[in-house]
Amino acid sequence: RGRRKFFRELSPNKRGFVLLAMSPDQQADILLHMKNTEVIGILHYLDPDEATDILHNVSHHRRASILEQLGGDIRGKVEFLLKFNPKSAAGMMSLDYIQVEVKSTFKDVSRIIQRHEKRTGKFPTVLVVQEGFLVGELPGHYLILRKGGDKIDSHLRKVPHVRFDANQKQVIRIFKN
Repeated sequence: RGRRKFFRELSPNKRGFVLLAMSPDQQADILLHMKNTEVIGILHYLDPDEATDILHNVSHHRRASILEQLGGDIRGKVEFLLKFNPKSAAGMMSLDYIQVEVKSTFKDVSRIIQRHEKRTGKFPTVLVVQEGFLVGELPGHYLILRKGGDKIDSHLRKVPHVRFDANQKQVIRIFKN
């Protein structure tokens, strides 16, 4: 009961981060005593991954009601992430990325990044694909070091990747290696 009182005294922009630091049981207890509008107010301060983590701790019926009232870009991303087991690679992934073709120029990439930032307010990870397959990542600092007409293909960094259905242990092992 004291935990709930303390939680209510926090500003809405801090509540989500405090919830995320709690155990799933503590989160569920706090969320159980909150109105849907309060939960929605918290979710707007979080990225889709974090909002999804919190919504995993409410009942399916209530989750559907909250999602219905949740607006904008975050709703679609959260609905997408909720389709996956939270312990699979897809359940742990971030949606703050863009995909560009390996033959793109720095000017092309800059334009796509600007659109993403305008829509989300966040600088994305730039994943580079060739014929639909991941070939690497373009580190952001190259965008200021290269001319707009230069091709990005010689500036890629290889990144480990996993299938969407890989379990949490496989993801951890791959990224440790």
